[in-house]
Amino acid sequence: MADLNWPRDGRHIFVGGNWVELDGTDVIPAISPIDEQVIGKIAAARASDVDRAVELIKPAVRPWGELGADARIPYLKAFATAILANADELAELDVIDGGLTARTSAGDVQIGAGVIDFYCRFAPAITGETFPTPGGTLAYSVREPYGIVARIMPFNHPVMFSIMYTISALIAGNVVIVKPAEQASLGTLALAEIARQVFPPGVYNVITGYGHEAGAALVAHPDIPRVGFTGSVPTGRRILEGAATHIKHVTLELGGKNPLIIAEGTDVETAATAAVQGMNFNQSGQSCQSYSRVIIHESLYDQVVGAMGEKMAALVVGDPREKTTDTG
Repeated sequence: MADLNWPRDGRHIFVGGNWVELDGTDVIPAISPIDEQVIGKIAAARASDVDRAVELIKPAVRPWGELGADARIPYLKAFATAILANADELAELDVIDGGLTARTSAGDVQIGAGVIDFYCRFAPAITGETFPTPGGTLAYSVREPYGIVARIMPFNHPVMFSIMYTISALIAGNVVIVKPAEQASLGTLALAEIARQVFPPGVYNVITGYGHEAGAALVAHPDIPRVGFTGSVPTGRRILEGAATHIKHVTLELGGKNPLIIAEGTDVETAATAAVQGMNFNQSGQSCQSYSRVIIHESLYDQVVGAMGEKMAALVVGDPREKTTDTG
């Protein structure tokens, strides 16, 4: 079990294997959505902090990239082991800082650790291709890491996303910079402290701050060729604009409009259960796959809506720290 006593003064980010103090003095309060109490502080990194962080990370890029996928697996498995050993604390941080219910946050930690095992099994597949060409020659391709990959996270699954959205980049030989949402950064900072005790310096890094400052600086930095983002459409649009100067490889997972279609002849109980479960009340409706529309055949409309109402009325609303709570 790792010692998760990272600096909690709101003055440090985690880069190059160390907790590095910021140039400025800006601090962001961590406010719990449970009762709106201040439960901690996070550092508000600016562009100058990002520039300095990248320089501290650069020495790790080549050694990690040249290590080979098979040699990276033990580090990732050690990360998974340490995450599971600290599962209770990580889950609790997502509850008090992100507003997830206790059951959801506990599941998120398990899913994150499981994703590490999933990608470790893909390590032997990270190969190029060789094929014959005219004249008895051969052509071949080589898969090479980008170097530094930035992942800008949303607020709804802080710990899980800070694991699962970084592991593919790590196993492929990239070092990562995680920028958690300023509304819910504590769980990711705890992961940084676990990473400090598992990975070589500079492989897993966490920079906290506002999206329009720290996030924008990561997107614009010329030495970060790969950016991934999960969040809103307007922010995704601004990321594309910021990445255009250096023609970066950008991946965006933006707001979806997910319909549940209940066709004629569907079992009413099954349909109503699926509809209410899919609205993700256990995450305040804030999950990528949450249903935003339920389209019901007119012959079943009254029955399904009635059954949905009964199930919603039965949800337990309360303190998300209690395991009996369905929605916080």
